[in-house]
Amino acid sequence: MRTLLAIKCSGKRDYKRYVRNNKEAFAYLRGVVDNPRRPSGGLYPTPFFPIVSESVTLLCRIKKQGGDWVRHYAILDGDIALEHAEGQAQWLGVHEYRRRLEAAGLTRLWLRCWRWSRAIPTS
Repeated sequence: MRTLLAIKCSGKRDYKRYVRNNKEAFAYLRGVVDNPRRPSGGLYPTPFFPIVSESVTLLCRIKKQGGDWVRHYAILDGDIALEHAEGQAQWLGVHEYRRRLEAAGLTRLWLRCWRWSRAIPTS
């Protein structure tokens, strides 16, 4: 989940750890989120505007490039199956992807709070 949301992993872990021994040249993480219309409408009627469909696919591609693993992200219109995503994706770097998530309301503060709430055990 952290890698899909471009959140830095804690400690010595990072996204590369999960694909290091992978026999494939790439791996994907995919998530679908709601993109609700804002009641007030306004200049940006949905969080992921200009996408106005009810759902948005978040995609992370971890790919072997040279001797290292690199990640790229995409935000796609609708609930897109992985088989069709590669052809539709406009790949973004980490910083641009984070900027777009922040514009949609997933601010760094929210992500930091989410990280800490996941670390605190509940009974």
